[in-house]
Amino acid sequence: GMRVKSPSFRLLCDLWEAPGRWAGAATRPVVKAAMATGESLALLPGGFHEAVICARGRERVYVRRRRGFVKYCLQHGYRICPVYTFGESDCYRTFTGLLRPRLWLADANVPACAMLGRPLCPVLPLAETRLLTFVGRPRELPRIAEPTADDVALWHGKYVAALQALFDEHKAEAGKPDAVLEIW
Repeated sequence: GMRVKSPSFRLLCDLWEAPGRWAGAATRPVVKAAMATGESLALLPGGFHEAVICARGRERVYVRRRRGFVKYCLQHGYRICPVYTFGESDCYRTFTGLLRPRLWLADANVPACAMLGRPLCPVLPLAETRLLTFVGRPRELPRIAEPTADDVALWHGKYVAALQALFDEHKAEAGKPDAVLEIW
């Protein structure tokens, strides 16, 4: 991902790195190596696709086709905590046209998204944005050395249901009582 391909992003990640804290690409080798050591991980399963579908005022996640992280969690006996941040889609004005071609580019690991924040410094988020992050209860996953597709589908479904429940439980508190979580 960006950690590998973007020198400026890689530099920011390297500067942020400290003992017990690092940022890496969510690739199979990186994730599996970290899980083999038992490290706690925070993964953003939506990746470039989630950035592409971002639309101001819409609450969207790209997780329906992202099952690999669940498979790894099953293989290593990890717990999964659903996490949702309200307001992320309001941080920037986004280009929402040409969605299909941009999703196709994201399939090729190309971040086909354009976002504009503050007028004088577009890389900074809009000032009026309010971000609220909620962390759900961890789900204990069994340790299954070779999970089947059905095992992965079952636990992925439980994760998505827990994410939806977390969203519904906190949307009023986040000031968005009528919000709908769009799961792509």
